Amino acid sequence: MPENKLELFITYKCNNDCVFCIQKDNRQKHKDLSAFKDSRDVFNTLSFYAQKGYKYINFLGGEPFIEDNFVDILQTAKKLNFTTALATNGFYLADKNIAQKALPLIDELVISIYGHNQKLFAKLSQNKQLYANLVKALKNVGIYFKGRLLKANCVINLYNYKDLLNIIKFINKNNIKEVNFTSMEILDHNKPYAVSFGSIKPVIKKVIEYGHKNKMIVRFAEVPFCLLGDDYYLADELFTMDRDIYDYNMKKEKPGRLKRKIKKCCGCNLDMICPGIDTEYLGLFGEIL
Repeated sequence: MPENKLELFITYKCNNDCVFCIQKDNRQKHKDLSAFKDSRDVFNTLSFYAQKGYKYINFLGGEPFIEDNFVDILQTAKKLNFTTALATNGFYLADKNIAQKALPLIDELVISIYGHNQKLFAKLSQNKQLYANLVKALKNVGIYFKGRLLKANCVINLYNYKDLLNIIKFINKNNIKEVNFTSMEILDHNKPYAVSFGSIKPVIKKVIEYGHKNKMIVRFAEVPFCLLGDDYYLADELFTMDRDIYDYNMKKEKPGRLKRKIKKCCGCNLDMICPGIDTEYLGLFGEIL
């Protein structure tokens, strides 16, 4: 049976200032807040969701490891028999002590990898130390992570789309065999970094070919299925399970972007399963794919 899945924002703070970040407004609004007041509050909150039947918890941010007590939060979640998941930029996992304590408590780990060298990482994250720390973190992950799922996530944008093939090679070199490439959500502050589907289509083809050749699981999120051609089955939306998302105030949010169909969708044999195209994308690039 599928797990009853919960995604819980525990912080919006982050050590990076990524140009494409979709949580920029929340970072500014909640920059001094944490989800939990103290260890008792952590236990009470997670116990509440466990009693409601949740078995799986994905800790969202921001960067979860920026919270001083995050290892304690993970320990509490495991004591309550949660399957634990989180995404991280890897910066803090470069610390061997943190890696040794935290990684055995994580069942599903997603590492944000949106470049393949120091220059690109620094340009996108605006953190000159991120790449060096990530390289150390990936070595620690290889030693201490024993969970059921390890994958990378890469946000496609104007700065990195030409290097997607180099990025997947970097991911594979570091023994990560699953990766999601996600089309950037377009907001007011990151519009200059958006890239058209027409521009990324030929690069995606090369990435898919590399993934097949190297026996990797490669998926693409938030792109129209027609962009993937015969490989449309790699669309992440076909694998994503429903989940409940809660913010700081424990108010349920509806996940997903606002999409609509265009003229080209009429008569497409994928129309019945494809959710369409982001309205913000259409406002910026029009209906030309």
